[in-house]
Amino acid sequence: MKLLKEIIYIFFSNWININLFFLKIFSKKKYIYSKKISFGDTFTFYINNYFKIKKYKLKIIIFSRLEHEISKLFFSKRFIIKTLFLIPKFIPVYRINILLLKKKYFKPSDDFELDYSKKLIFSNLKILLTKLLKKNINNVSKEVKKLRGQKFILIFVKHYKKNISLRGSEPRQTGNFQKIYQTINFLLKKKIKVVVMGNKYDKSFGMLKNKYYNRKNIIFFDKISLNHSIFDQLYVHYYSLFYIGSDSGALIISRYLKKKMIIFDSVRNNDESYQKSNDNLILFKKIIYNKKKQVLSQQTHINNIKNIVGKYVIKENSYLEIKNALKKMNYKLQS
Repeated sequence: MKLLKEIIYIFFSNWININLFFLKIFSKKKYIYSKKISFGDTFTFYINNYFKIKKYKLKIIIFSRLEHEISKLFFSKRFIIKTLFLIPKFIPVYRINILLLKKKYFKPSDDFELDYSKKLIFSNLKILLTKLLKKNINNVSKEVKKLRGQKFILIFVKHYKKNISLRGSEPRQTGNFQKIYQTINFLLKKKIKVVVMGNKYDKSFGMLKNKYYNRKNIIFFDKISLNHSIFDQLYVHYYSLFYIGSDSGALIISRYLKKKMIIFDSVRNNDESYQKSNDNLILFKKIIYNKKKQVLSQQTHINNIKNIVGKYVIKENSYLEIKNALKKMNYKLQS
């Protein structure tokens, strides 16, 4: 199975490289594309370059169905160039991205990449999303629209396995899933509606569905949004009370809408300006190494994993920490 997956990743990375080669040779159009293909990075790339793309009539190249779905919110077809055989949604793009960075013709322009050390969220971008939502309101599913006027929160949990390492995308995942059940039970007891974000390709989504399906006051996003459209996602983020969950692409819309967020099992990153916002409650993992407990850091630990010799222990946030953060976020949860 691992060999088959690797063959698929290599095929798509080579296929994209070939497409870029032909575009370079035969196309005279000005086109741009993001260095990363993930949901959060793609959304960030489009929204931060929205006005520049419109002003200079640039074309964006789409490599995956995920990017194509997000692009519908921002641009009409005349701004989009699609490669043949878009990467399907069920294929993870992380490995493909790594392979692409080594390809000859994959050369995203640094002029369009966001400097994460600078302020990420600007008021005009919140205004932009508001205008785009109003413009596309007819594209929002009827069941999703029923949430307007109701008090609900959004939750998404990144979960792969119980054990956590410092490699790949694991540092921000939650290994202890029992505290997630405890957190949701706490919210349901307070009669707070919970909308579970994600889809069938997210392991956590299936686990929560198995436990809470048809429970009162808990709604699974795929039940109200059959095609999981970007318009439906924007709508629920816009009208939600706040977001709680993993530090992942699932929170990116709430971030640009300046919604309040509780982020747990996160990793300190000096380049992420949103981690310094007073509106967000961010709970960081800890690492115990050389008999010292420190906040898990992207720069100190993860980027320098080769320098960490010997055993280390990563401590996740506890249910009590999450519960206290919820009480701090919303006075109605105090009792």
